[in-house]
Amino acid sequence: MSSSNAGALAAPQQVQQNPVSIFYGFSAFNETVTVLETVLITGASNPPSSLQQFAGARLLLLDATGNLHSVWREHEVLTGSCWDLLASLPALVPQGPLALLGLGAGTVPRISAKYFPGCMYHGWELDPTVVMAARIYLGMDQLEKEGALVCHIDDALTVASQGLELPVFSGVVVDLFAKGQLLPELTQASTWQSIRQLLSGSPAGARVLVNLGEAPPRTAGQRWTPEALTSMAALEAMREVWDGQVSVMHYQDSDIANNLMALTGPCPSPAEMQASLPEGLQHVGQQCPWTDGSELFALLAGEDKRRQLSQK
Repeated sequence: MSSSNAGALAAPQQVQQNPVSIFYGFSAFNETVTVLETVLITGASNPPSSLQQFAGARLLLLDATGNLHSVWREHEVLTGSCWDLLASLPALVPQGPLALLGLGAGTVPRISAKYFPGCMYHGWELDPTVVMAARIYLGMDQLEKEGALVCHIDDALTVASQGLELPVFSGVVVDLFAKGQLLPELTQASTWQSIRQLLSGSPAGARVLVNLGEAPPRTAGQRWTPEALTSMAALEAMREVWDGQVSVMHYQDSDIANNLMALTGPCPSPAEMQASLPEGLQHVGQQCPWTDGSELFALLAGEDKRRQLSQK
Protein backbone atom coordinates (compact mmCIF):
# COMPACT_ATOMS: atom_id res chain seq x y z
CA MET A 1 0.00 0.00 0.00
CA SER A 2 1.46 3.37 -0.99
CA SER A 3 1.26 6.60 1.00
CA SER A 4 0.69 10.16 -0.25
CA ASN A 5 2.97 11.45 2.52
CA ALA A 6 6.38 11.37 0.86
CA GLY A 7 8.16 12.25 4.10
CA ALA A 8 6.61 9.42 6.16
CA LEU A 9 8.85 6.64 7.43
CA ALA A 10 7.85 3.07 6.77
CA ALA A 11 6.74 1.18 9.85
CA PRO A 12 9.40 -1.25 11.06
CA GLN A 13 8.75 -4.77 9.88
CA GLN A 14 8.72 -7.68 12.30
CA VAL A 15 10.48 -10.81 11.18
CA GLN A 16 12.13 -13.62 13.10
CA GLN A 17 15.62 -13.92 14.41
CA ASN A 18 17.70 -16.99 13.79
CA PRO A 19 16.09 -19.60 16.05
CA VAL A 20 17.68 -20.32 19.41
CA SER A 21 17.79 -23.69 21.13
CA ILE A 22 15.99 -23.71 24.48
CA PHE A 23 16.24 -27.47 24.96
CA TYR A 24 18.63 -30.08 23.62
CA GLY A 25 18.56 -33.64 24.89
CA PHE A 26 19.69 -37.11 23.92
CA SER A 27 17.31 -39.99 23.43
CA ALA A 28 17.53 -43.72 22.88
CA PHE A 29 14.64 -43.43 20.43
CA ASN A 30 15.33 -40.24 18.45
CA GLU A 31 19.08 -39.66 18.98
CA THR A 32 18.45 -36.00 19.76
CA VAL A 33 15.42 -33.97 20.85
CA THR A 34 15.59 -30.21 20.25
CA VAL A 35 13.20 -27.37 21.01
CA LEU A 36 13.92 -24.21 19.01
CA GLU A 37 12.41 -20.81 19.58
CA THR A 38 12.03 -18.35 16.72
CA VAL A 39 11.83 -14.85 18.15
CA LEU A 40 10.02 -11.95 16.50
CA ILE A 41 12.22 -8.85 16.48
CA THR A 42 12.14 -5.48 14.73
CA GLY A 43 14.57 -4.62 11.97
CA ALA A 44 16.06 -8.05 11.33
CA SER A 45 16.84 -9.07 7.76
CA ASN A 46 17.06 -12.31 5.82
CA PRO A 47 15.22 -14.67 8.16
CA PRO A 48 15.72 -18.38 7.38
CA SER A 49 13.21 -19.01 4.58
CA SER A 50 12.40 -22.54 5.77
CA LEU A 51 11.18 -21.14 9.11
CA GLN A 52 9.29 -18.01 7.99
CA GLN A 53 5.99 -19.85 8.36
CA PHE A 54 6.77 -20.46 12.04
CA ALA A 55 7.97 -17.02 13.11
CA GLY A 56 7.44 -16.54 16.83
CA ALA A 57 6.91 -20.27 17.46
CA ARG A 58 8.59 -23.03 19.41
CA LEU A 59 9.49 -26.04 17.27
CA LEU A 60 10.13 -29.65 18.24
CA LEU A 61 12.86 -31.17 16.04
CA LEU A 62 13.87 -34.82 16.29
CA ASP A 63 16.97 -36.84 15.41
CA ALA A 64 19.85 -35.95 13.13
CA THR A 65 17.53 -35.00 10.27
CA GLY A 66 16.09 -32.11 12.29
CA ASN A 67 12.64 -33.20 11.17
CA LEU A 68 9.85 -30.96 12.48
CA HIS A 69 7.37 -32.85 14.69
CA SER A 70 5.40 -30.16 16.57
CA VAL A 71 4.74 -26.42 16.62
CA TRP A 72 3.65 -24.30 19.59
CA ARG A 73 2.72 -20.63 19.83
CA GLU A 74 1.47 -19.08 23.03
CA HIS A 75 -1.51 -17.24 21.53
CA GLU A 76 -2.17 -19.17 18.30
CA VAL A 77 -2.94 -22.85 17.79
CA LEU A 78 -3.10 -23.03 13.97
CA THR A 79 0.10 -23.99 12.16
CA GLY A 80 -0.69 -23.46 8.47
CA SER A 81 0.40 -27.04 7.89
CA CYS A 82 -1.11 -30.52 7.76
CA TRP A 83 -1.58 -30.62 11.55
CA ASP A 84 -4.54 -28.27 10.98
CA LEU A 85 -6.16 -30.89 8.75
CA LEU A 86 -5.41 -33.74 11.16
CA ALA A 87 -7.05 -31.73 13.94
CA SER A 88 -10.23 -31.40 11.87
CA LEU A 89 -11.12 -35.09 12.27
CA PRO A 90 -13.76 -34.35 14.96
CA ALA A 91 -15.79 -32.60 12.23
CA LEU A 92 -15.94 -35.82 10.20
CA VAL A 93 -16.75 -38.42 12.87
CA PRO A 94 -19.39 -38.94 15.58
CA GLN A 95 -18.78 -37.18 18.88
CA GLY A 96 -16.46 -39.13 21.15
CA PRO A 97 -12.83 -39.64 22.22
CA LEU A 98 -10.12 -39.94 19.59
CA ALA A 99 -6.84 -41.86 19.41
CA LEU A 100 -3.67 -40.17 18.18
CA LEU A 101 -0.79 -42.41 17.11
CA GLY A 102 2.26 -40.17 17.00
CA LEU A 103 1.55 -37.54 19.66
CA GLY A 104 4.73 -35.50 19.40
CA ALA A 105 4.22 -32.44 21.58
CA GLY A 106 0.44 -32.38 21.24
CA THR A 107 -0.02 -29.99 18.32
CA VAL A 108 -3.12 -31.82 17.01
CA PRO A 109 -5.00 -32.05 20.34
CA ARG A 110 -4.26 -28.39 21.03
CA ILE A 111 -5.89 -27.29 17.77
CA SER A 112 -8.87 -29.61 18.26
CA ALA A 113 -9.38 -28.41 21.84
CA LYS A 114 -9.92 -24.86 20.60
CA TYR A 115 -12.24 -25.59 17.69
CA PHE A 116 -14.09 -28.58 19.14
CA PRO A 117 -14.65 -27.82 22.84
CA GLY A 118 -14.83 -30.97 24.92
CA CYS A 119 -12.80 -32.99 22.41
CA MET A 120 -10.48 -35.48 24.11
CA TYR A 121 -7.56 -37.51 22.76
CA HIS A 122 -5.62 -40.52 23.95
CA GLY A 123 -2.18 -39.92 22.43
CA TRP A 124 0.75 -42.32 22.10
CA GLU A 125 4.37 -41.14 22.05
CA LEU A 126 7.25 -43.61 22.19
CA ASP A 127 9.94 -41.25 23.47
CA PRO A 128 9.81 -40.11 27.14
CA THR A 129 12.29 -37.32 26.37
CA VAL A 130 9.84 -35.88 23.84
CA VAL A 131 7.04 -36.02 26.43
CA MET A 132 9.21 -34.29 29.04
CA ALA A 133 10.19 -31.49 26.63
CA ALA A 134 6.58 -31.14 25.44
CA ARG A 135 5.29 -30.72 28.98
CA ILE A 136 7.93 -28.16 29.96
CA TYR A 137 8.34 -26.10 26.79
CA LEU A 138 5.42 -26.79 24.45
CA GLY A 139 2.28 -26.54 26.56
CA MET A 140 1.31 -30.21 26.62
CA ASP A 141 0.95 -30.24 30.41
CA GLN A 142 -1.90 -27.76 30.08
CA LEU A 143 -3.78 -30.04 27.68
CA GLU A 144 -3.48 -32.87 30.21
CA LYS A 145 -4.65 -30.67 33.10
CA GLU A 146 -7.68 -29.53 31.08
CA GLY A 147 -8.68 -33.11 30.24
CA ALA A 148 -8.09 -32.65 26.50
CA LEU A 149 -5.32 -35.27 26.41
CA VAL A 150 -4.35 -38.55 28.03
CA CYS A 151 -0.70 -39.26 27.23
CA HIS A 152 0.59 -42.83 26.87
CA ILE A 153 4.36 -43.31 26.67
CA ASP A 154 4.46 -46.48 24.60
CA ASP A 155 4.68 -47.89 21.10
CA ALA A 156 1.80 -46.55 19.01
CA LEU A 157 1.91 -49.59 16.73
CA THR A 158 1.13 -52.04 19.53
CA VAL A 159 -1.79 -50.18 21.14
CA ALA A 160 -4.31 -52.87 20.24
CA SER A 161 -2.24 -55.51 22.06
CA GLN A 162 -1.27 -53.50 25.15
CA GLY A 163 -4.25 -54.67 27.18
CA LEU A 164 -5.25 -51.14 28.17
CA GLU A 165 -8.74 -50.22 29.26
CA LEU A 166 -9.56 -47.69 26.57
CA PRO A 167 -12.73 -45.84 25.63
CA VAL A 168 -14.62 -46.55 22.43
CA PHE A 169 -12.95 -44.27 19.90
CA SER A 170 -14.82 -42.29 17.26
CA GLY A 171 -11.70 -41.83 15.18
CA VAL A 172 -7.96 -42.36 14.94
CA VAL A 173 -5.30 -39.89 13.75
CA VAL A 174 -2.03 -41.42 12.51
CA ASP A 175 1.10 -39.26 12.19
CA LEU A 176 4.06 -41.62 12.55
CA PHE A 177 7.54 -40.70 11.30
CA ALA A 178 11.13 -41.43 12.30
CA LYS A 179 14.33 -39.95 10.89
CA GLY A 180 12.22 -37.88 8.51
CA GLN A 181 10.57 -40.96 6.98
CA LEU A 182 7.17 -42.59 7.24
CA LEU A 183 7.45 -45.65 9.46
CA PRO A 184 8.01 -48.65 7.14
CA GLU A 185 5.52 -50.72 9.16
CA LEU A 186 2.77 -48.53 7.69
CA THR A 187 3.34 -50.10 4.27
CA GLN A 188 2.08 -53.42 5.67
CA ALA A 189 -1.60 -54.34 5.70
CA SER A 190 -1.16 -56.13 9.05
CA THR A 191 -0.26 -52.81 10.69
CA TRP A 192 -3.44 -51.16 9.42
CA GLN A 193 -5.45 -54.17 10.52
CA SER A 194 -4.15 -53.60 14.03
CA ILE A 195 -4.97 -49.90 13.84
CA ARG A 196 -8.46 -50.70 12.58
CA GLN A 197 -9.01 -52.78 15.71
CA LEU A 198 -8.97 -49.54 17.70
CA LEU A 199 -12.35 -48.77 16.11
CA SER A 200 -13.83 -52.09 17.16
CA GLY A 201 -17.24 -51.33 18.65
CA SER A 202 -17.08 -47.73 17.46
CA PRO A 203 -20.22 -45.99 16.19
CA ALA A 204 -21.05 -45.88 12.50
CA GLY A 205 -19.08 -43.13 10.82
CA ALA A 206 -15.83 -43.67 12.74
CA ARG A 207 -12.78 -42.93 10.57
CA VAL A 208 -8.99 -43.00 10.43
CA LEU A 209 -7.17 -39.87 9.19
CA VAL A 210 -3.51 -40.29 8.21
CA ASN A 211 -0.51 -38.22 7.23
CA LEU A 212 1.30 -40.44 4.71
CA GLY A 213 4.19 -38.05 4.15
CA GLU A 214 5.52 -36.83 0.83
CA ALA A 215 2.88 -36.70 -1.88
CA PRO A 216 3.68 -38.08 -5.34
CA PRO A 217 3.73 -35.77 -8.38
CA ARG A 218 0.36 -35.00 -9.91
CA THR A 219 1.46 -34.89 -13.53
CA ALA A 220 2.93 -37.60 -15.77
CA GLY A 221 6.62 -37.52 -16.57
CA GLN A 222 7.84 -36.23 -13.22
CA ARG A 223 10.23 -38.41 -11.25
CA TRP A 224 8.96 -40.07 -8.10
CA THR A 225 11.09 -39.90 -4.98
CA PRO A 226 11.55 -42.99 -2.76
CA GLU A 227 9.50 -41.18 -0.11
CA ALA A 228 6.55 -40.72 -2.50
CA LEU A 229 6.71 -44.41 -3.45
CA THR A 230 6.59 -45.30 0.26
CA SER A 231 3.53 -43.07 0.71
CA MET A 232 1.77 -44.93 -2.11
CA ALA A 233 2.74 -48.32 -0.67
CA ALA A 234 1.16 -47.31 2.63
CA LEU A 235 -1.95 -46.12 0.80
CA GLU A 236 -2.23 -49.44 -1.02
CA ALA A 237 -1.99 -51.29 2.32
CA MET A 238 -4.76 -49.10 3.74
CA ARG A 239 -6.98 -49.76 0.74
CA GLU A 240 -6.50 -53.50 1.23
CA VAL A 241 -7.72 -53.30 4.83
CA TRP A 242 -10.64 -50.91 4.15
CA ASP A 243 -11.75 -52.63 0.94
CA GLY A 244 -10.74 -49.68 -1.20
CA GLN A 245 -12.76 -47.13 0.79
CA VAL A 246 -9.91 -44.67 1.34
CA SER A 247 -9.89 -41.09 0.07
CA VAL A 248 -6.75 -39.01 -0.55
CA MET A 249 -5.84 -35.34 -0.50
CA HIS A 250 -2.71 -33.43 -1.50
CA TYR A 251 -2.14 -30.97 1.35
CA GLN A 252 0.26 -28.14 0.59
CA ASP A 253 2.11 -26.88 3.69
CA SER A 254 2.76 -23.36 2.37
CA ASP A 255 6.15 -23.58 0.61
CA ILE A 256 7.52 -26.28 2.87
CA ALA A 257 5.96 -29.59 1.94
CA ASN A 258 3.25 -31.29 -0.05
CA ASN A 259 1.78 -34.10 2.02
CA LEU A 260 -0.41 -37.01 1.00
CA MET A 261 -3.31 -37.39 3.44
CA ALA A 262 -5.63 -40.39 3.62
CA LEU A 263 -9.12 -40.75 5.11
CA THR A 264 -11.08 -43.96 5.54
CA GLY A 265 -14.81 -44.20 4.93
CA PRO A 266 -17.00 -42.45 2.35
CA CYS A 267 -15.28 -39.67 0.43
CA PRO A 268 -16.54 -36.26 1.66
CA SER A 269 -17.47 -33.79 -1.08
CA PRO A 270 -16.02 -30.25 -0.96
CA ALA A 271 -19.44 -28.96 0.13
CA GLU A 272 -19.69 -31.54 2.91
CA MET A 273 -16.18 -30.75 4.06
CA GLN A 274 -16.80 -27.00 4.23
CA ALA A 275 -20.16 -27.42 5.96
CA SER A 276 -18.66 -29.65 8.66
CA LEU A 277 -15.78 -27.35 9.61
CA PRO A 278 -16.07 -24.67 12.30
CA GLU A 279 -15.12 -21.08 11.59
CA GLY A 280 -11.35 -20.81 11.85
CA LEU A 281 -10.68 -24.22 10.29
CA GLN A 282 -12.34 -23.49 6.96
CA HIS A 283 -8.94 -23.22 5.27
CA VAL A 284 -8.33 -26.98 5.50
CA GLY A 285 -11.40 -27.55 3.33
CA GLN A 286 -10.09 -25.15 0.70
CA GLN A 287 -7.14 -27.37 -0.21
CA CYS A 288 -7.43 -29.91 -3.01
CA PRO A 289 -10.63 -31.93 -2.53
CA TRP A 290 -10.71 -35.48 -1.25
CA THR A 291 -10.67 -37.96 -4.16
CA ASP A 292 -10.68 -41.74 -4.56
CA GLY A 293 -7.00 -41.66 -5.58
CA SER A 294 -7.54 -43.30 -8.97
CA GLU A 295 -5.50 -40.61 -10.71
CA LEU A 296 -2.55 -41.33 -8.41
CA PHE A 297 -2.62 -45.04 -9.13
CA ALA A 298 -2.71 -44.31 -12.86
CA LEU A 299 0.40 -42.16 -12.47
CA LEU A 300 2.01 -44.85 -10.32
CA ALA A 301 1.41 -47.42 -13.07
CA GLY A 302 3.16 -45.11 -15.52
CA GLU A 303 6.07 -44.65 -13.11
CA ASP A 304 6.39 -48.42 -12.64
CA LYS A 305 6.49 -48.88 -16.42
CA ARG A 306 9.14 -46.17 -16.77
CA ARG A 307 11.29 -47.78 -14.07
CA GLN A 308 11.00 -51.20 -15.72
CA LEU A 309 12.07 -49.79 -19.08
CA SER A 310 15.02 -47.95 -17.53
CA GLN A 311 16.28 -51.22 -16.05
CA LYS A 312 16.40 -52.99 -19.43
